[in-house]
Amino acid sequence: MSYLRLRVAGEHYAIDIRFVREVAVLGAVTAVPGSSRPVLGVCSVRESILPVVDLAAVFGQSGLVRPSHIAVIEAGGQQAALAVDGLESVGGPTGPVERSKAELLTGTFMAGGDLVGIVDVGRMLDWLAGVRR
Repeated sequence: MSYLRLRVAGEHYAIDIRFVREVAVLGAVTAVPGSSRPVLGVCSVRESILPVVDLAAVFGQSGLVRPSHIAVIEAGGQQAALAVDGLESVGGPTGPVERSKAELLTGTFMAGGDLVGIVDVGRMLDWLAGVRR
């Protein structure tokens, strides 16, 4: 299995590439009045309006810098743009994958001395749908 590795507030995360539609530099984001903390606003990606979600805020971290990139994810007919500090690489885990008890992670693995959390895309999108309501 291959993953897109991301950097978020000094932490490392991975998303199964089967759920990644594209990655891009974070451009203009339009604020949405009344939206919850993790939602930065919306942006246009290939003529679709997507919520832009601060992944650092989702995981309860405060970002030291403004996110610079987005990873557009899709599962079960839902899409979102995850705002991240940086994109690292695409590849498989370099060691064994351990199951995670965290609500929005399926597992973790070590890569280059860093603990990498694997984002559960389906649960993430369901959670975001509830947050945006």
